[in-house]
Amino acid sequence: MVPAIAKPEWLDLRALRKHACVSDRTLRSWISRSTNPLPAIRVGGKLLVARSDFDRWLRAHRISRSSVDVGKIVDDVMKELLG
Repeated sequence: MVPAIAKPEWLDLRALRKHACVSDRTLRSWISRSTNPLPAIRVGGKLLVARSDFDRWLRAHRISRSSVDVGKIVDDVMKELLG
């Protein structure tokens, strides 16, 4: 059996980009949001985010199933336009 490799709790932006599959620009915008920013700390010149904080923050931003269905809106508009 191969032992599991421990994942680090604190991620710099490079590691977080890989974990989250988003760009550096997106991460920085999430961190600098005026409301409900992504929790981060600065150590020297490096931004660090706790993996557990990121996962919790991201889960809190799930899109609910009751959100707007753009496809349905487009279909409805097209039906009206086409008669």
